[in-house]
Amino acid sequence: MANVARDAEIAEIDAFLAETKRLRGGPPPWHPSGWNTEFQAVWNVEDVNGVVRAQLRLICLRAINTYPKINLIIRGRSIWRVEIEDPPRPHRNPHWAAQLGLPAIVVGSHEHTWPDNRDHVAAIAPDWDLPCHRALQPNVRRLPQALASFAQAIHLEIDSGQRSFDVPPQRELL
Repeated sequence: MANVARDAEIAEIDAFLAETKRLRGGPPPWHPSGWNTEFQAVWNVEDVNGVVRAQLRLICLRAINTYPKINLIIRGRSIWRVEIEDPPRPHRNPHWAAQLGLPAIVVGSHEHTWPDNRDHVAAIAPDWDLPCHRALQPNVRRLPQALASFAQAIHLEIDSGQRSFDVPPQRELL
């Protein structure tokens, strides 16, 4: 029997990603997260009617701020993650990623896209994870580049002041 609640949630995410949306306000401040090893900035995402329906959680490590993560959250669920890494580490893809034309192993900066993981999320009952990795373009090495690429992929309008958002200077993280 199909999980009606999960099906509705999947449909809501699909619709949200297909529509135009924007970030609310200027860049958010960075602050210590729940983990003492990282800083976090939370930026609300609103639909064309101005209703906040999601948020970006941006994370960087206190020890080294040059490898941030972008996490799109809807109703407390991660639906898309971007992770900038160096040194490059290997990440194993699930066997079914080959059907998407993805390699068995992705090395370095990558993203966990909704389109790559949607069917997996829809097929499982209690779990919610995004195990499939897709390599980022090699020129995406910093948070502003990742944010611009990510915004284009999800139909997120960002203005020039938002586009320049970056990790805090290292001296502010100590």
